[in-house]
Amino acid sequence: MLFGFILLCGCGIEDKIVSPAYNLEKSYELNEIYSAEVGCPIIVVQNIHSYPVYSPKKFELIYNGIEENIVSITYREYNDSLDKAIYCQELKYDLTESNVITFRSMKITVLKAYNSRINFIVTDDGGLPWVSLKVL
Repeated sequence: MLFGFILLCGCGIEDKIVSPAYNLEKSYELNEIYSAEVGCPIIVVQNIHSYPVYSPKKFELIYNGIEENIVSITYREYNDSLDKAIYCQELKYDLTESNVITFRSMKITVLKAYNSRINFIVTDDGGLPWVSLKVL
């Protein structure tokens, strides 16, 4: 049996909601307002399972601030050790073009972005089909 959870963090959000998609626990509900400080994860997904799977053990999106209406976010993937990212990607989104951040199947509407904090709503996660939980 495979298990996983998603943690949406404004550096302190702890509520979890079980999602039928891949048995993931989510700390967010769609269309709810959240806030995250700079350096804090906006979204964290961690696979918890008892069988080997082909997927990162954990990934996270971290808010890095805003400069001239361009929001900076870091995507990180971790393997089983969780102590060092195995993949890292810097993402930039121009809020003058759109206030919707799209990353893979996720859509995050930015309500307000400050240098120290971002207010946002997760409007769609698309069921997270890219979170692979295939048993090896």
